[in-house]
Amino acid sequence: MNPHHPIRLTVALLTYNRLAYLRETVAAILAQTYRDFEFLILDNGSTDDTAKYVINLADPRIRYVRNPPGSSIEFNSVSGYHLARGQRVIVTHDDDIMEPDMLRQQMDYLDAHPEARLVWTHIRTIDQHGEFISPNAEILPDRTFAVGK
Repeated sequence: MNPHHPIRLTVALLTYNRLAYLRETVAAILAQTYRDFEFLILDNGSTDDTAKYVINLADPRIRYVRNPPGSSIEFNSVSGYHLARGQRVIVTHDDDIMEPDMLRQQMDYLDAHPEARLVWTHIRTIDQHGEFISPNAEILPDRTFAVGK
């Protein structure tokens, strides 16, 4: 990362003992069309091969933080906000898989609406085989809520 270029976004990924999910989640984050982000992987003291896997990832955007075993999920989550270097932060989880253009759409929206403080995305729930659990679920249209609504 260029020290003279501010980091626009930190993607903070929370993980604990779910290496099977983590591989796909990390691949989806690294494949985002929006590339200007710090990737903070926060491991809550995994006892599987999570540390070995993450340490071998060769991407300069990645920072790996291994919290002490037994730390709460709340501690792991809050530490993401404290350690983030980005002007904006998104916290995600080891079983969440981003669509390829998710970060680009969120950052474009926030850039176009500087008064906005939070962006949320639609989700599709899948099973362990990647099949939609609710294939007939309706995708809601994009909406903007006023403050306090």
